[in-house]
Amino acid sequence: MKRINILTVIALVSVLGLAACDAQTATTSVVPTPLSVTPTATSQPTSMQTPTTIASPTFTQTPRPTPVERPVTTPFPAPTSGSAIWQIVFSACPCTPTLASYCPGEQCTASIYTVNSDGTDLRQVVEGKSYAHSPSPSPDGRYLAFEDEREDVSITPTPEERGHGGLVYPRTYLFDLTTGEIMPLGAKRFARCQWFPDGTRLACYAEGDIYVVSLGGAGPIRVTSVAQEAQLCAFDLSPDGERIVYVEENPALSEPRDLNIYRVDVNGTGLLQLATLPDVRYCGSVQWSPNGEEVFVAASYDSEVSASDLFLIETEEGEVHPIFHSNHNIFTTPRWLADGQHIFFVEYDRERDANAFYIVDRNGVGRTFEITGLGSSIFAGDLLQDQTQFVFALMFGNEADRGGLYVADLETGYWAHVLTDYQVSFDGIATLVSSDWR
Repeated sequence: MKRINILTVIALVSVLGLAACDAQTATTSVVPTPLSVTPTATSQPTSMQTPTTIASPTFTQTPRPTPVERPVTTPFPAPTSGSAIWQIVFSACPCTPTLASYCPGEQCTASIYTVNSDGTDLRQVVEGKSYAHSPSPSPDGRYLAFEDEREDVSITPTPEERGHGGLVYPRTYLFDLTTGEIMPLGAKRFARCQWFPDGTRLACYAEGDIYVVSLGGAGPIRVTSVAQEAQLCAFDLSPDGERIVYVEENPALSEPRDLNIYRVDVNGTGLLQLATLPDVRYCGSVQWSPNGEEVFVAASYDSEVSASDLFLIETEEGEVHPIFHSNHNIFTTPRWLADGQHIFFVEYDRERDANAFYIVDRNGVGRTFEITGLGSSIFAGDLLQDQTQFVFALMFGNEADRGGLYVADLETGYWAHVLTDYQVSFDGIATLVSSDWR
């Protein structure tokens, strides 16, 4: 087995969290994964415009009212009766006798699996070569985009691309569920890819900028031109697929630094600086609202106590609204709900060893309840399709939790441990859209 490339992990996230594991073998059926050659795409850089800057209002750190807590119930592992069964796709290493409790620093080969939300029908769909992760199903359910470190018949890595120990830096591949083929997505090392609504293109990170890549090999089109002293840390595609919002750290890797939020058309024109969040310690995430009129940005202002803030920024006027402040761990998996009025996120109180689920509106008002008894922070997860349940994995647990996946009900707070004996990747959980993946 190959060791996970530490530079790859740093490039994707600051820390790779691995869930606890124990010795046990799960029976899976492997889908064939032949390699096929993809034509090398020709880069077509887009001439970058000087961004138009909106006159930002005076920025204040004063948050709006915090959510009103409802009475806290103590959850316990119990499935919610009558819940719909959804399919989950995740990246993980199966536990083996060589993987100790918590598994830090162990060698393993992560692959892509699917399992039902009740823990049934576990299957391996992509065999990883080193570290297959970041699974992302296409809107029509035909393709699964994922990242991996693998030698490729159509692309010969340069010495610089091999990184430490001769390993290949990860790039994005497409797994065709109708043929079982795996093909690289162009010649560049595309990563953090997001599907366009029509399923024919992806917006991806490569070489410090954002590119639009077509499945047919046309392009890629360079969308951004991030300054040399800056670093792109997060981006999101608009619901209509016409624009991209992205967050730039400037200067990169210093502490503190400014977060500059930009909006740009997917052809590289119409660049507009929406806002600046000053003196930030850590860049979190950004997501466009379902109606396309605003985005939220999560950021941390204190790296010592992990204090975090959640902001709404209007995508036309650039007005900034601080809506929530936390004195605890950085927000995990913020998500807009389908109604376009509420945001779901998780925070972790280290002192109390408790995870709290929040559902808040644009004013930061809503409801919250604690998920107790887990023994660690939630570090990866996704909402299931009906948005009534949340599937997640833990950073570290106790020796009895056996890693794997958990599902929590967002109405009652009850949670169930639906899969054990797998150490799940930090960026390794998604839910399936429209295909049964058989």
